Amino acid sequence: NAGAIKIDASDTIYLEGETPDEFVSTIFSGVLETGKGNSGGIDIATTNLFLGGGAQISSSTFGEGNAGDLAVTVSETIELVGANRVFPSGLFADAIGGNGKSGNLIIFTEQLIVRDEAVITVGNFDQVFEGTIELLPSGMGAAGNLEINASSVEVINRGKIIADNANGIGGNLSLNA
Repeated sequence: NAGAIKIDASDTIYLEGETPDEFVSTIFSGVLETGKGNSGGIDIATTNLFLGGGAQISSSTFGEGNAGDLAVTVSETIELVGANRVFPSGLFADAIGGNGKSGNLIIFTEQLIVRDEAVITVGNFDQVFEGTIELLPSGMGAAGNLEINASSVEVINRGKIIADNANGIGGNLSLNA
């Protein structure tokens, strides 16, 4: 099993950019393709959170084990912006390939902004991102639930909030704004 990730930042968490090999800035807890154990999940608490240029926070499974939950508590603003050439910036709790179940994604914030192709997603579905031909196969395990609690939610310029499934049991989307 993978360990849990817990980050408690008193001001801002800022992730942006990629290496020349297209590895994006990321916080990741997951089960890889040959993995059988479970992911430990991620718990983020901060004042502001910014993800741009394909940066991601992801608790996902690509294998037999289950993904852990992703909990994001931000007292002011979450801003998810844009993509790199391959993947969008965003928050992910997905089952991609394998039989593992995706975790739940729970967000608490004052203001949520998802824009310029950035995404928030929970599910077990085939994923093809704009500008790429790369297909990530759907998982067979159940999709988790997506819960968003915010005073203000803006999804603009091809930003997306997705709770979807191709196989197994789909998750629920709950938006409390």
